[in-house]
Amino acid sequence: MENNNTNLNQEKINQEIINLVIARLEAMPQNLSFSIGSEGDFTVSELINRVMDQDVVGKKIVEMQLAYLRSLGNLPIDHAAANNPS
Repeated sequence: MENNNTNLNQEKINQEIINLVIARLEAMPQNLSFSIGSEGDFTVSELINRVMDQDVVGKKIVEMQLAYLRSLGNLPIDHAAANNPS
């Protein structure tokens, strides 16, 4: 995974990934504020702008969102729920 982070930091991020991350951010309440380590506090709108600009903060947000989405693939499947829909 370290290799993926290095690639994101050195290259332009694929526009489809940018669009996905922006869509996820737009789905969040606009009054949220995020603290990103020593980088500071950001509103949803500021994060969207940072992702579009692909600056350091924007790339961190993309990395975080991609890590989250990849982790969803590791969730166990509840076969009982799938076989008995309510």
